[in-house]
Amino acid sequence: METLKNAGDVQKQDTGNACWVRLDTGEVVTFQDRYSAIAAIHLNQALPDGVRSYFATIQNLYVYSWFAYNFYALAVFLSFAAYWRFAPVQNPPRCENAATARCSLPGRGQRLKRASPVSRLR
Repeated sequence: METLKNAGDVQKQDTGNACWVRLDTGEVVTFQDRYSAIAAIHLNQALPDGVRSYFATIQNLYVYSWFAYNFYALAVFLSFAAYWRFAPVQNPPRCENAATARCSLPGRGQRLKRASPVSRLR
């Protein structure tokens, strides 16, 4: 059961992160390794400020997950929520046969090409 951390333990690595190792070297992953990997992910500067701010919030949550492992689940959830919020499907599904209702949705790449993040912020 999860409990409130003691004030002195808040800035210590969560034990859930102690098992991570680098596959190329076998060394234990450090906070700096994790932070560098998260900081290396950038969005296009042409995206609206609201989208980039939302993304930065998710990045911060991934960083805080080092200290509270349960935050990873929330960060992953918000990542998927961001994808669905800012990359909406612009065209309806294509149905090959209306009698069998076999429809296909556009793939991820097609969704991102047709994304209109500005309209989703209003």
